Amino acid sequence: MNILYFTTVNMNGSGGDSTHVREIILNLSKNINSITVISSTDNSNILKENNIKFIKGKFIKIPFLMSPSYFLYTFIIGFFVLLTSKCDVIYERHHIFGTGCRLAKIFRIPCIIEVNGLTTDELKMKGLVRKVIKIIESNTFSLADKIIVVTSNLKLSLQTEYNISKNKIHIIENGTNIDLFRPMDVNEIKKKLNFNLNYNYICFVGHLVYWQGLENLIQAAPLVIKACSDARFLVIGDGVMKNEWMQLARRLDVFDRFIFTGSVPYEHVPMYINASDVCVAPFITARNAKIGLSPLKIYEYLACGKPVVASSIPGVIDLLTKSKCGIAVTPENIHELSDAILKLLQDDKLGKQMGRNGKIYVVENNSWANVTKKIEHVCESIILNQIEKP
Repeated sequence: MNILYFTTVNMNGSGGDSTHVREIILNLSKNINSITVISSTDNSNILKENNIKFIKGKFIKIPFLMSPSYFLYTFIIGFFVLLTSKCDVIYERHHIFGTGCRLAKIFRIPCIIEVNGLTTDELKMKGLVRKVIKIIESNTFSLADKIIVVTSNLKLSLQTEYNISKNKIHIIENGTNIDLFRPMDVNEIKKKLNFNLNYNYICFVGHLVYWQGLENLIQAAPLVIKACSDARFLVIGDGVMKNEWMQLARRLDVFDRFIFTGSVPYEHVPMYINASDVCVAPFITARNAKIGLSPLKIYEYLACGKPVVASSIPGVIDLLTKSKCGIAVTPENIHELSDAILKLLQDDKLGKQMGRNGKIYVVENNSWANVTKKIEHVCESIILNQIEKP
């Protein structure tokens, strides 16, 4: 199988979208003939497998021209790639203008779009702009042979808001690198990180943006500390909300109990998770409840064998229920959040059992190898369907 892959994601980044794209491309490359990636960044040093080829798309660095110019450039580049190379499937991580889908129709090649959110909601568009973007997106979705989403809520949103047949949409949850994220000796890791062996660590990993809900963990911290004086909080990641959340910790007089690491190399993240006793994902309702979540951070927590406390957001609550890996709490309820964290800190047996449950579940269901096999199956099905067409 030969795949042409379109993405606007910065594969050099440390966020979940960057990790997702890197892992999908890498794991696809292990089982197919070739994959050509057209993206917005230079990725030649990221993945060096012989059957992966990278082509950097260009754009005009003027805000209102960036997307149209990128679409035009990648359309031309993709056109010549398809003229000169064999391609069985075009796979596109959703972009408003749908470069891959439009090329697929010209060359009569099957096309898959991967949708991780609704542009109109994520960019908080309103009025005429929202209507125009929705028309463009609707047209793009109609051109795809199959659409892959990460949650059942997102599938439902596409069905109801864009009138897409449910049979066209496949749910494939996110995954994790189970070779990188694995249980490690807690005391050895604490020594390596220069952490106190006697402290209980509560860990958050993620991009520091509003919908992650980290302020709820900070507000819950005094309640946790009151009952567990040796509790410490790790915040692994960076983002626009970092300074504001650090100020909140100062105002609540708990800043000395927090360690804000900033951005750390991806390969170091498992150490911080393994040094922790409880891992958290305190998502807020806004943005998340409508389309649901399949958060990489939780799969990474589980792969390291850690119990989880997370908001009962669609997708997240399903994962916690199926894996029996942790405790779901009402979003933005700091009392439930603190109670759940304390329950796991005070009941070591329960925490370890949940950690084991999560580890088993994620290895069986959410390794990137398993995720990619599901994607390959969708690719194979539309190739077969194309062959069978008269």
